[in-house]
Amino acid sequence: MLLSKYITKPLIIVLLGLLVSSCSKFSKLMKSGDSEAKFEAAMKYYEKKDYYKAGQLFDDLLQTYRGTLRAEQVYYYYTYCKYHLAEIPTAAFHFRNFFETYTNSQWAEECYYMYAYCTYIEAYPFNLDPSFTYKAIDEFQLFVNVYPQSKYVEKCNQLIDECRGRLQLKAYKAAKLYYNIEDYKAAMVSFKNLLKDFPDLGEKEKEESEYLIIKAAYKYAEQSIDKKKKERYGDVITSYKAYKEVYPTGEYLSDAKSYAERAQRRIEELDFLNIITEYELADQGDEAKKMEAFNKIKGDLADYISKFPDGFYAKQAKKYAVKVQQKLDKLTTSN
Repeated sequence: MLLSKYITKPLIIVLLGLLVSSCSKFSKLMKSGDSEAKFEAAMKYYEKKDYYKAGQLFDDLLQTYRGTLRAEQVYYYYTYCKYHLAEIPTAAFHFRNFFETYTNSQWAEECYYMYAYCTYIEAYPFNLDPSFTYKAIDEFQLFVNVYPQSKYVEKCNQLIDECRGRLQLKAYKAAKLYYNIEDYKAAMVSFKNLLKDFPDLGEKEKEESEYLIIKAAYKYAEQSIDKKKKERYGDVITSYKAYKEVYPTGEYLSDAKSYAERAQRRIEELDFLNIITEYELADQGDEAKKMEAFNKIKGDLADYISKFPDGFYAKQAKKYAVKVQQKLDKLTTSN
């Protein structure tokens, strides 16, 4: 409201006149055949950071100067106009095309770096398709290999580390997400890949990942069909031993141990129940088949007691061993 009283009709007319004059001047310049005047004007617009007008003029001059010494300079500034206008994919294309076309140019190294940097910009944010981030790492690494003495090497290495950090964070969050949505198989695979792909992962995240592999393995085993459970409970115990070896006094040691103990009990239970099921079915058929079945059960019980002498079901197994022997003695007597 206060500003409106100072904006008079004559002032509006003057401002509109200046705008029309400016547009008219630029339009005439674009239509002009004076290439030198266009180039000088384009450079002035560029210096004033009016990249839109500078870009239009440089674009027009690309055709005019094609095949001449000045074409390289025009293309260089044209490409930077695209970059400053945030047309990153287009800028990336032209930076790459520049250093491939003008390999010996004073700007070839710079444009190579800028191509890699544009790839890095395209990779944002980290939670999008990681292929852009991998591509940025590859391009920075390739630049360092080609120009090991370049002033951009240190920056490239910093950005490579940052990109790896992005991928690491993405992989960590993905693994946690799988765990939280109860896709335990995917969680296990993701945490294992995280540890394998990022050996520089922080110690806290490493230990947590090892622990969550144990938890995910146990819960995955619980959800499995009966014939797969024993093997998968075994994976829990294997994962626990690996965790304990690396973190003998770890933050999650007590909890991890409880999962391993529960897995061990479930393995014992599964083996014992299998034997009991066989026992219940052994009294079927003729005496020869019964003798064969009970002899097998006798051997299975002996193996079970030997394997789990202090197990949760050891006492019951010994009782069944007595019953089986009684059955065998009775069958032998009847024969």
